[in-house]
Amino acid sequence: MTINTVRWNQLRYRFYAPFYDKAVTPLTRSRQRSIELLQVQPGANVLLVECGTGLDLDFAPASAKVTAIDIKPAMVERTVQRAQVLGRSIDAFVMNAHTLAFDDNSFDYVVLHLIVSVVPDPVACMREAARVLKVGGTVSIFDKFLPDNTTPSLARRVLGSILNVLFFDLNRQLGPLFETVPLEVQRKENVLLGGTYSIRQAIKT
Repeated sequence: MTINTVRWNQLRYRFYAPFYDKAVTPLTRSRQRSIELLQVQPGANVLLVECGTGLDLDFAPASAKVTAIDIKPAMVERTVQRAQVLGRSIDAFVMNAHTLAFDDNSFDYVVLHLIVSVVPDPVACMREAARVLKVGGTVSIFDKFLPDNTTPSLARRVLGSILNVLFFDLNRQLGPLFETVPLEVQRKENVLLGGTYSIRQAIKT
């Protein structure tokens, strides 16, 4: 990720922040489903990568030790505010998902909601998530992906080039990303738009 890309991400999400929650409201039930499927144990360390406005805090068990990171300061501020409203304590940092400032094997669970299709370097993001996850720990991904082994149409490629600048990569595939990390997929659940949005959960081996 270049400095210009970092600045662009920070700028655009500073603009998106005030209405981000309303934009992703239709995805709330799937976000909740993803966390519930983790069956987070009391006292477990949970990392929310690219936490946005902290919507996942609504569903993370109060007994969990939550750490939230986001590259956009405006989003981190909103996550902290949400935690205060919920009356829970969290650690929140401005941090790049490509280079997490945590030790290896630090977390029992890593949550990647609506981020793998957004980050400029998804391989780096996945590798860092796997690195900080404990052996036997679980990563939960909820996002939109092009089905594996599918070639996007010309129209989809054109639309994707526009959306990639403003929002996300419409044509990103998840299967090839799992091949780069020591994560074994345990669950796949299609949740929205005929499987365009899905939940994938994998254990670190």
